[in-house]
Amino acid sequence: MGDNIETSDETVLDEEALLQKHRKERKDLQAKITSLKKSITKGDKKKRKDVLEQIAELETALNTQQEEELATLKPNKKEDSTVQVITESIGDLRVLEEETEVPIPVRVSKTQRRRERKVAEFKERERIAKAEEQDPASSAKYIETEAINKILKSKGLMIKDVPSDGDCMYSAVKYQLSEKNLPVISVSDLRHRTSDQMRSKSSEFLPYLCHPDTGLVFSPEEYAEYCDKVANTHEWGTQIELRALSHALNCGIEVVQATGPALMIGEEYVEDGGYLTITFHRHMYQLGAHYNSVTTYQEPENEDDF
Repeated sequence: MGDNIETSDETVLDEEALLQKHRKERKDLQAKITSLKKSITKGDKKKRKDVLEQIAELETALNTQQEEELATLKPNKKEDSTVQVITESIGDLRVLEEETEVPIPVRVSKTQRRRERKVAEFKERERIAKAEEQDPASSAKYIETEAINKILKSKGLMIKDVPSDGDCMYSAVKYQLSEKNLPVISVSDLRHRTSDQMRSKSSEFLPYLCHPDTGLVFSPEEYAEYCDKVANTHEWGTQIELRALSHALNCGIEVVQATGPALMIGEEYVEDGGYLTITFHRHMYQLGAHYNSVTTYQEPENEDDF
């Protein structure tokens, strides 16, 4: 009888060790399932199908393996209670999977990020516009314009407004050409000359251009697309395009702004003080930065003279 008791005790010990091994295997499987589900990209139905099939195979394989191991341990018990335990545990594994499943992160598209950024900019412009309506004299636009007017007056100049239509930088330069009695070039022609200059000297301009969403420097293909926009759309001009335009015209361009010294672009082309002058406004319009041209200063008309 003592031998039978000893054999029973050994069986219990072996069974406990096996169950402990099985629990660890189920825990490892759950971790692998979670990792597999994280690898699914939202909207990728084929990937999702493949992953779910792989998970089903892993679960089936583990279930079969553990049942066989239990059957080997107790071959004479067809309906062994431990088999029921392991079956229930596999069921618990599915419940645990549902409870701990990590949501697949939602990827925001570039279009969505751009749309959200525009909405935020629009709300900020609305806020600024309301503040300016309440106290125009303290608005950033008024303060900036007064500062630029003061600088220009000391040069015998005043602001010459040009439309805020995306072509303002080129329109400002075009007006300056007429003021300096130089051959007048159309806005379209100025854009194409700027684009051609950027293409021919890409090493000079490409390093300063990056994608608005990623922050990475343009690839050659992206740079080519950008140059196309410069030539054929109303894409707003920046200091980069202004530099290219000064090269194209072999002419210096002075940019007067409210704070800091005037910026001279294309200084190498300035001879005997000859250059074009435009103004840069950060706060003139709610849409953003704006360029104006300049003309000879004239005293404002006095209403009392009428």
